[in-house]
Amino acid sequence: MADVKISALPASTTPLAGTEVLPIVQSGATVQVSVANLTAGRAVSASSLSLTSALPVASGGTGLSAGTSGGVLAFTATGTLASSAALAASALVIGGGAGVAPSTTTTATGALTFLGTPSSANLAALLTDETGTGANVFATSPTLTTPTISGYTESVVACGTAGVVGASFTFVITAGTVLTAILTAGTPCTFTMPASPTAGQSFVLRLTNSATSMTTATFTGVKWPGGTVPTITATASAVDIISFVYIGTSWYGNAAQAFA
Repeated sequence: MADVKISALPASTTPLAGTEVLPIVQSGATVQVSVANLTAGRAVSASSLSLTSALPVASGGTGLSAGTSGGVLAFTATGTLASSAALAASALVIGGGAGVAPSTTTTATGALTFLGTPSSANLAALLTDETGTGANVFATSPTLTTPTISGYTESVVACGTAGVVGASFTFVITAGTVLTAILTAGTPCTFTMPASPTAGQSFVLRLTNSATSMTTATFTGVKWPGGTVPTITATASAVDIISFVYIGTSWYGNAAQAFA
């Protein structure tokens, strides 16, 4: 072919088929290469690409040419991507399980506010059947202001071993404030008041004397009416009910005795 400038060559038909041949210089020799092999096995950098079809998932695409407005992408049971239906505004997305598109569930008024800022006030606004006002309360050592408690039952705690005490016993009122104790036959018991008391704490003791060889009991650090320490009823299986309250820095006691 006579020498012809490239600019004088006729235009090719596009798109190219890939079988067209171009001359290149390789290792100092002029050789030919097909258009299809120009970039085979080499990375291509481009600022934009125009695709004639959707890029498949295996190539890093979605395989979709369009989606549902307000929907989300999810893998189907066959591993392809699909667009879910439009998700409701301000709703929570619920997973549908393998192969099932996610859906939404509506939330109660204030639910999203509470999730964003989980305060007592936002929780109260979310609930519809609460009673009272103020901060949320948990089981251990809460501070309650003017509560009304209905149907209240105090825990009854047996002192000692199976409710029987020996020569000494220290009261513990963390598990309950109604205590029971049975004295061991012929063994006087010295009771010590609860450690580290707080003003306003109180408890009640039902003290039962032994069925045989009745004995006595004393209580350390307790103030009694008129300064007179009560004498434990010294009859078989006699029951004394003794109440204690801590005020200021002192324990105060009072006894109702000789219950049948």
